[in-house]
Amino acid sequence: MQNLVSGSTLKGKIEDNACAENGSFTITGMITGSLEVRNGADVTLRGMVCGDVTTYEGSKLLVSGMINGSLFVKGGLVEVTGMIQKNLINDGGKVVLHAKAKVLGTIQGERQVI
Repeated sequence: MQNLVSGSTLKGKIEDNACAENGSFTITGMITGSLEVRNGADVTLRGMVCGDVTTYEGSKLLVSGMINGSLFVKGGLVEVTGMIQKNLINDGGKVVLHAKAKVLGTIQGERQVI
């Protein structure tokens, strides 16, 4: 698993799983594996994650790009304006879905639609 560098923008490709923790991150490129958004991380996803994305307590995630897998919200704040190819499962966080967001699988758990 590759740790992302706080304050950086990922423009290229990571051919591995990745982790964001304690800092601000922007992803405009591609992660071929999964992504974990941990405590203290504030992630803006404008690019693509080919695997699953999991958020934890104390994290923040804005999805304006695409997740080819599922989004598992175990904590934190998640806002979706982009696309999730599989499922969105909220199991303890706050999820805000914008009207233009697309989730092609099932949606489980509480969410706010704006």
